[in-house]
Amino acid sequence: MIRIVTTRRLQQIEADRDAARTRTAEVQNAADRALTRHLSAQRKLTERARQAEHDTAQTLFRAELAESEVTSLRKDVAELVREIQAAENTDVPVFIVLYKQRVHSVHATEDAAYRAAETDPTDPAPAGQWQGWKPFVGHGSETGWTIRRVYVRGLLAGVHGRSSRVHGASAGGGQNG
Repeated sequence: MIRIVTTRRLQQIEADRDAARTRTAEVQNAADRALTRHLSAQRKLTERARQAEHDTAQTLFRAELAESEVTSLRKDVAELVREIQAAENTDVPVFIVLYKQRVHSVHATEDAAYRAAETDPTDPAPAGQWQGWKPFVGHGSETGWTIRRVYVRGLLAGVHGRSSRVHGASAGGGQNG
């Protein structure tokens, strides 16, 4: 069967074809814009995810570092507690400087005690007059200077314990006691 196509019908088909092409181009442009928006949003989300992973890794590292430091500090504190307990149960030498039978000063080292006596502003002890340790006899040396070594147990407990009217302080604890 042969069909005869009129010019008007042919023009109508061409117009429909052109409209379809135009509509296809519009749809293609809209699809391209939608794809561009989607890819842009995906890029942004991917970047946010990477940044979140990076931040999480840094936070985890800082947390692990802090945990390691806490463990180390706990070990240090435990060691210090052991050292303090050992010091509280150890006899500690203390050097008492006497001048004419009265307490002049108290020192942690022998050299500091000698220096204190030898540099006294009112009546210094002669330098180098110190000999070996001997029992305390009589009223001290002829210069009036004597250094006594005594041992104190639990010195830290005595220093940091509650006050018991030492040096005129009220009993029951001082400012830091």
